[in-house]
Amino acid sequence: MLRSALVACRLTQTRTKITIPAAGGGRRRRLKPKLPKDNFWTACRLQWSRFHPPVNDKFQLQRDGSAYDELVIHTNSKEFVIEVLSSKQQIEFSSPVSGLRTYQWNAMAKRWEDETDSHDIEGLLTRDLMRFCAGIPLF
Repeated sequence: MLRSALVACRLTQTRTKITIPAAGGGRRRRLKPKLPKDNFWTACRLQWSRFHPPVNDKFQLQRDGSAYDELVIHTNSKEFVIEVLSSKQQIEFSSPVSGLRTYQWNAMAKRWEDETDSHDIEGLLTRDLMRFCAGIPLF
């Protein structure tokens, strides 16, 4: 009798179907908490201080006063622009090679990261500048 009861239990088990929602396509946006204004501008000044003056005449560095709003790097034929969007607490990097990229401050890593792929701004800027010069930029 016991054996037939065990068999009966096994036959009554059913499988349940579980559906997993598909991942949303498009850009991945991580909402980072906004920094206090003083901390945001400190992060901007930190990034700006890493840009040394050019060591040759093929590059020109143009800073927008002391406001840290815009930084323009001129080469012989191209122009790279780094602009601070204080209302969104982001930095936009415009490059003739990579196009327009948006960066947010990552307080844990203490660096500006791309909002889509989390790469830092210095890596992309270095790669793009290396296409126009012989050597590696100093940061």
